[in-house]
Amino acid sequence: MRNPAEKRLQAAIVKMLNNEFWQLRGMVWWNRNGDTAKRTDIQRMQDATLGELPGVPDLSFRWHGITFFLEVKAEETKGRLTGAQPALHAKWLSDCALNPVYVVWSVDEARDVVKAVMGAKWVITRG
Repeated sequence: MRNPAEKRLQAAIVKMLNNEFWQLRGMVWWNRNGDTAKRTDIQRMQDATLGELPGVPDLSFRWHGITFFLEVKAEETKGRLTGAQPALHAKWLSDCALNPVYVVWSVDEARDVVKAVMGAKWVITRG
């Protein structure tokens, strides 16, 4: 199971998003990515066959057809990217700069990210 402080922060962020950004209701979701260290090898293999991807950010949301990602870290526990997170986040960014992973340490930071995303002018060209 993930850090209890991060779980509380993530719940507070989801609540804030639902309460303050009505446009995102039904467009925010949690990516199940629990602590694989507490699973058996068989459980990890089963989860992998179901599509679990280590390092996936905690929350995702859609805005104007683009998926954005939030990685939640608790400041009081000095949360930092670990395991597969840095490599996967870099891989996703290099694949598509429109899909960055925002690391947030507070509800206010998450709010600021969402405001910036929703306030930006997104021009997507298809080539």
